Amino acid sequence: MNDHHSQKHCTYKAVCEYLESLSGHDTDGLYELVLAETERGMIKAVLEWHKGNRSKTAATLGITRTTLRTKMRNLKIK
Repeated sequence: MNDHHSQKHCTYKAVCEYLESLSGHDTDGLYELVLAETERGMIKAVLEWHKGNRSKTAATLGITRTTLRTKMRNLKIK
């Protein structure tokens, strides 16, 4: 995979665009924001990939179904 399509590059680009959108204003909590949004997007994508099957989603993510349920509740994923 080309580096311009890697997760690392996509995250870098998204953070740069977010910072540019601030137009010089400061932001707090960027680390937690990026982690939560990355985790939310990853879980939603894997859930869609497995057509809502939580057991398969948890297995793909390498977490338990209980952990997946907790993360979904905390991240407000239906």
